[in-house]
Amino acid sequence: MSKRPSELKKLTALLVRDMKNLMRFPYFELILLLLTFQLLVQRSESQVISYGKTSDIKFAVSNYMNLLYFSSIKNQVESLYLIIVFLSSVMSYLVVSYFRDIGFLKIEFSLPIKRGFIYLSKFLATFLVLIASLVSSTCFSIFVKNFGVLQAISIDQLLLGLAIVLIESLTVVAFVSSITTLIAFLIKWPIVPLIISIASLYSLNIVSYNLQEVTFFLPRSLEEFEKRAISYMPGGSVRSLLNFYSLEPLLVSLFISLLIFVLNYYYVSRRLEVS
Repeated sequence: MSKRPSELKKLTALLVRDMKNLMRFPYFELILLLLTFQLLVQRSESQVISYGKTSDIKFAVSNYMNLLYFSSIKNQVESLYLIIVFLSSVMSYLVVSYFRDIGFLKIEFSLPIKRGFIYLSKFLATFLVLIASLVSSTCFSIFVKNFGVLQAISIDQLLLGLAIVLIESLTVVAFVSSITTLIAFLIKWPIVPLIISIASLYSLNIVSYNLQEVTFFLPRSLEEFEKRAISYMPGGSVRSLLNFYSLEPLLVSLFISLLIFVLNYYYVSRRLEVS
Protein backbone atom coordinates (compact mmCIF):
# COMPACT_ATOMS: atom_id res chain seq x y z
CA MET A 1 0.00 0.00 0.00
CA SER A 2 2.89 2.38 0.69
CA LYS A 3 4.62 1.72 -2.63
CA ARG A 4 2.25 3.77 -4.79
CA PRO A 5 2.39 6.93 -2.66
CA SER A 6 6.17 6.63 -2.65
CA GLU A 7 6.27 6.39 -6.45
CA LEU A 8 3.88 9.32 -6.72
CA LYS A 9 6.12 11.41 -4.47
CA LYS A 10 9.08 10.69 -6.76
CA LEU A 11 7.11 11.79 -9.82
CA THR A 12 5.89 14.91 -8.02
CA ALA A 13 9.42 15.80 -6.93
CA LEU A 14 10.71 15.42 -10.49
CA LEU A 15 7.86 17.48 -11.89
CA VAL A 16 8.28 20.29 -9.36
CA ARG A 17 12.01 20.45 -10.04
CA ASP A 18 11.56 20.59 -13.84
CA MET A 19 8.83 23.22 -13.55
CA LYS A 20 11.03 25.33 -11.27
CA ASN A 21 13.77 25.18 -13.89
CA LEU A 22 11.37 26.42 -16.56
CA MET A 23 9.71 29.07 -14.39
CA ARG A 24 12.78 30.60 -12.82
CA PHE A 25 13.47 34.25 -13.54
CA PRO A 26 13.39 35.52 -16.23
CA TYR A 27 12.01 32.62 -18.35
CA PHE A 28 8.38 32.66 -17.23
CA GLU A 29 8.17 36.45 -17.00
CA LEU A 30 9.49 36.84 -20.56
CA ILE A 31 7.01 34.24 -21.84
CA LEU A 32 4.08 36.04 -20.24
CA LEU A 33 5.29 39.41 -21.52
CA LEU A 34 5.72 38.10 -25.06
CA LEU A 35 2.32 36.39 -25.20
CA THR A 36 0.46 39.28 -23.57
CA PHE A 37 2.05 41.87 -25.88
CA GLN A 38 1.21 39.80 -28.96
CA LEU A 39 -2.41 39.42 -27.86
CA LEU A 40 -2.93 43.07 -26.90
CA VAL A 41 -1.61 44.42 -30.20
CA GLN A 42 -3.72 41.95 -32.17
CA ARG A 43 -6.84 43.50 -33.63
CA SER A 44 -10.22 41.96 -32.92
CA GLU A 45 -12.06 40.81 -36.00
CA SER A 46 -14.98 43.00 -36.97
CA GLN A 47 -18.11 41.20 -38.11
CA VAL A 48 -21.56 42.27 -39.25
CA ILE A 49 -24.57 40.75 -37.56
CA SER A 50 -28.22 40.96 -38.59
CA TYR A 51 -30.84 41.15 -35.89
CA GLY A 52 -33.82 40.86 -38.21
CA LYS A 53 -37.03 42.78 -37.62
CA THR A 54 -36.90 43.05 -33.87
CA SER A 55 -38.11 45.89 -31.74
CA ASP A 56 -36.36 44.56 -28.67
CA ILE A 57 -33.51 47.04 -28.31
CA LYS A 58 -32.24 45.33 -25.17
CA PHE A 59 -31.96 42.03 -27.04
CA ALA A 60 -30.12 43.70 -29.92
CA VAL A 61 -27.66 45.42 -27.59
CA SER A 62 -27.05 42.14 -25.74
CA ASN A 63 -26.31 40.37 -29.02
CA TYR A 64 -23.96 43.15 -30.06
CA MET A 65 -22.06 42.93 -26.78
CA ASN A 66 -21.75 39.16 -27.23
CA LEU A 67 -20.41 39.76 -30.73
CA LEU A 68 -17.77 42.19 -29.49
CA TYR A 69 -16.74 39.75 -26.78
CA PHE A 70 -16.45 36.80 -29.14
CA SER A 71 -14.64 38.78 -31.85
CA SER A 72 -11.91 39.58 -29.30
CA ILE A 73 -11.50 35.83 -28.65
CA LYS A 74 -11.54 34.69 -32.25
CA ASN A 75 -8.17 33.55 -33.69
CA GLN A 76 -6.22 34.52 -30.56
CA VAL A 77 -4.77 31.06 -29.86
CA GLU A 78 -4.27 30.40 -33.56
CA SER A 79 -2.27 33.61 -33.94
CA LEU A 80 0.07 32.42 -31.18
CA TYR A 81 0.81 29.05 -32.80
CA LEU A 82 4.29 29.97 -34.06
CA ILE A 83 5.22 31.54 -30.72
CA ILE A 84 3.98 28.43 -28.87
CA VAL A 85 6.07 26.26 -31.21
CA PHE A 86 9.17 28.30 -30.41
CA LEU A 87 8.54 28.32 -26.65
CA SER A 88 7.77 24.58 -26.50
CA SER A 89 10.90 23.78 -28.50
CA VAL A 90 13.03 25.87 -26.14
CA MET A 91 11.44 24.33 -23.02
CA SER A 92 11.86 20.77 -24.28
CA TYR A 93 15.46 21.56 -25.08
CA LEU A 94 16.06 22.95 -21.58
CA VAL A 95 14.60 19.96 -19.68
CA VAL A 96 15.82 17.18 -22.01
CA SER A 97 18.59 18.09 -24.47
CA TYR A 98 20.43 20.51 -22.19
CA PHE A 99 20.31 18.01 -19.32
CA ARG A 100 21.77 15.41 -21.68
CA ASP A 101 24.51 17.79 -22.86
CA ILE A 102 25.71 18.51 -19.31
CA GLY A 103 25.43 14.84 -18.28
CA PHE A 104 22.59 15.31 -15.81
CA LEU A 105 20.13 13.19 -17.78
CA LYS A 106 22.46 10.20 -17.39
CA ILE A 107 22.48 10.77 -13.63
CA GLU A 108 18.68 10.90 -13.59
CA PHE A 109 18.41 7.56 -15.39
CA SER A 110 20.84 5.98 -12.92
CA LEU A 111 18.62 6.87 -9.97
CA PRO A 112 16.04 4.39 -8.56
CA ILE A 113 13.24 6.12 -10.47
CA LYS A 114 11.06 4.66 -13.19
CA ARG A 115 12.11 5.82 -16.64
CA GLY A 116 8.49 6.58 -17.46
CA PHE A 117 8.37 9.03 -14.55
CA ILE A 118 11.36 10.91 -15.95
CA TYR A 119 9.56 11.27 -19.27
CA LEU A 120 6.27 12.27 -17.61
CA SER A 121 7.94 14.93 -15.50
CA LYS A 122 9.59 16.55 -18.52
CA PHE A 123 6.52 16.40 -20.74
CA LEU A 124 4.18 17.65 -18.00
CA ALA A 125 6.58 20.44 -17.01
CA THR A 126 6.61 21.76 -20.58
CA PHE A 127 2.86 21.24 -20.96
CA LEU A 128 1.81 22.85 -17.66
CA VAL A 129 4.10 25.88 -17.91
CA LEU A 130 2.90 26.57 -21.46
CA ILE A 131 -0.76 26.11 -20.52
CA ALA A 132 -0.42 28.39 -17.49
CA SER A 133 1.28 31.14 -19.47
CA LEU A 134 -1.00 30.85 -22.52
CA VAL A 135 -4.31 30.77 -20.64
CA SER A 136 -3.36 33.50 -18.16
CA SER A 137 -2.09 35.88 -20.85
CA THR A 138 -5.13 35.20 -23.06
CA CYS A 139 -7.59 35.80 -20.23
CA PHE A 140 -5.80 39.00 -19.27
CA SER A 141 -5.96 40.19 -22.88
CA ILE A 142 -9.69 39.39 -23.08
CA PHE A 143 -10.31 41.31 -19.84
CA VAL A 144 -8.41 44.37 -21.06
CA LYS A 145 -10.10 44.42 -24.47
CA ASN A 146 -13.58 43.84 -23.04
CA PHE A 147 -13.46 45.78 -19.79
CA GLY A 148 -16.71 47.60 -20.58
CA VAL A 149 -18.33 44.73 -22.45
CA LEU A 150 -17.98 42.11 -19.71
CA GLN A 151 -20.51 43.92 -17.55
CA ALA A 152 -23.17 43.58 -20.27
CA ILE A 153 -22.88 39.87 -21.09
CA SER A 154 -24.23 36.91 -19.17
CA ILE A 155 -22.08 34.58 -17.08
CA ASP A 156 -22.91 31.75 -19.51
CA GLN A 157 -21.48 33.72 -22.43
CA LEU A 158 -18.39 34.64 -20.41
CA LEU A 159 -17.74 31.01 -19.47
CA LEU A 160 -18.42 29.84 -23.03
CA GLY A 161 -15.78 32.18 -24.42
CA LEU A 162 -13.24 31.11 -21.79
CA ALA A 163 -14.06 27.44 -22.49
CA ILE A 164 -13.25 27.99 -26.18
CA VAL A 165 -9.89 29.50 -25.24
CA LEU A 166 -9.14 26.66 -22.81
CA ILE A 167 -10.04 23.90 -25.30
CA GLU A 168 -7.93 25.48 -28.02
CA SER A 169 -5.01 26.02 -25.65
CA LEU A 170 -5.08 22.43 -24.40
CA THR A 171 -5.20 21.09 -27.97
CA VAL A 172 -2.36 23.23 -29.31
CA VAL A 173 -0.05 22.79 -26.32
CA ALA A 174 -0.64 19.01 -26.13
CA PHE A 175 0.10 18.66 -29.85
CA VAL A 176 3.19 20.85 -29.89
CA SER A 177 4.65 19.60 -26.58
CA SER A 178 4.30 15.93 -27.53
CA ILE A 179 6.25 16.52 -30.75
CA THR A 180 9.00 18.73 -29.28
CA THR A 181 9.54 16.35 -26.35
CA LEU A 182 9.77 13.37 -28.72
CA ILE A 183 12.36 15.13 -30.90
CA ALA A 184 14.35 16.19 -27.82
CA PHE A 185 14.61 12.57 -26.65
CA LEU A 186 15.24 11.08 -30.11
CA ILE A 187 18.02 13.38 -31.31
CA LYS A 188 21.16 13.45 -29.20
CA TRP A 189 23.25 16.14 -30.90
CA PRO A 190 23.51 19.55 -29.21
CA ILE A 191 21.13 22.30 -30.47
CA VAL A 192 19.87 20.09 -33.35
CA PRO A 193 16.61 19.04 -31.56
CA LEU A 194 15.74 22.70 -31.07
CA ILE A 195 16.25 23.50 -34.75
CA ILE A 196 14.36 20.43 -36.00
CA SER A 197 11.41 21.02 -33.65
CA ILE A 198 10.95 24.60 -34.81
CA ALA A 199 11.50 23.79 -38.50
CA SER A 200 9.12 20.80 -38.57
CA LEU A 201 6.27 22.53 -36.75
CA TYR A 202 6.71 25.75 -38.74
CA SER A 203 6.54 23.65 -41.91
CA LEU A 204 3.32 22.04 -40.69
CA ASN A 205 1.87 25.54 -40.29
CA ILE A 206 2.68 26.37 -43.92
CA VAL A 207 1.30 23.07 -45.21
CA SER A 208 -1.94 23.38 -43.22
CA TYR A 209 -2.71 26.79 -44.74
CA ASN A 210 -1.78 25.77 -48.29
CA LEU A 211 -4.15 22.79 -48.20
CA GLN A 212 -7.34 24.81 -48.09
CA GLU A 213 -9.63 21.78 -48.30
CA VAL A 214 -8.04 20.13 -45.25
CA THR A 215 -9.36 21.67 -42.05
CA PHE A 216 -8.49 19.05 -39.44
CA PHE A 217 -4.76 19.81 -39.03
CA LEU A 218 -3.43 22.43 -36.66
CA PRO A 219 -3.49 25.36 -36.68
CA ARG A 220 -6.25 25.63 -39.33
CA SER A 221 -8.50 23.26 -37.41
CA LEU A 222 -8.87 26.00 -34.79
CA GLU A 223 -10.65 28.13 -37.40
CA GLU A 224 -13.18 25.39 -38.09
CA PHE A 225 -13.68 24.78 -34.37
CA GLU A 226 -14.39 28.49 -33.80
CA LYS A 227 -16.81 28.62 -36.75
CA ARG A 228 -18.83 25.83 -35.17
CA ALA A 229 -18.58 27.42 -31.75
CA ILE A 230 -20.07 30.65 -33.13
CA SER A 231 -23.40 28.88 -33.54
CA TYR A 232 -23.66 28.70 -29.75
CA MET A 233 -23.29 32.45 -29.30
CA PRO A 234 -25.47 34.05 -28.11
CA GLY A 235 -27.64 31.90 -25.87
CA GLY A 236 -25.24 28.98 -25.52
CA SER A 237 -23.41 27.50 -22.57
CA VAL A 238 -20.29 25.46 -21.94
CA ARG A 239 -22.36 22.27 -21.95
CA SER A 240 -23.71 23.08 -25.42
CA LEU A 241 -20.14 23.37 -26.71
CA LEU A 242 -19.02 19.94 -25.52
CA ASN A 243 -20.36 17.77 -28.33
CA PHE A 244 -18.93 15.81 -31.26
CA TYR A 245 -19.96 18.36 -33.90
CA SER A 246 -18.06 21.29 -32.37
CA LEU A 247 -15.04 19.28 -31.20
CA GLU A 248 -14.65 17.20 -34.40
CA PRO A 249 -12.08 19.54 -36.08
CA LEU A 250 -9.73 19.07 -33.11
CA LEU A 251 -10.01 15.28 -32.76
CA VAL A 252 -7.30 14.45 -35.33
CA SER A 253 -4.77 16.67 -33.57
CA LEU A 254 -5.72 15.24 -30.18
CA PHE A 255 -5.37 11.69 -31.50
CA ILE A 256 -1.94 12.46 -32.98
CA SER A 257 -0.88 14.03 -29.66
CA LEU A 258 -1.99 10.95 -27.72
CA LEU A 259 -0.29 8.58 -30.16
CA ILE A 260 3.02 10.46 -30.02
CA PHE A 261 2.77 10.66 -26.23
CA VAL A 262 2.31 6.87 -25.91
CA LEU A 263 5.10 6.09 -28.42
CA ASN A 264 7.50 8.46 -26.66
CA TYR A 265 6.61 7.00 -23.26
CA TYR A 266 7.39 3.51 -24.59
CA TYR A 267 10.63 4.68 -26.23
CA VAL A 268 11.94 6.40 -23.10
CA SER A 269 10.84 3.55 -20.80
CA ARG A 270 12.15 0.64 -22.90
CA ARG A 271 14.45 1.73 -25.71
CA LEU A 272 16.31 4.90 -24.86
CA GLU A 273 20.04 4.59 -24.18
CA VAL A 274 21.58 7.50 -22.31
CA SER A 275 25.31 7.94 -22.77
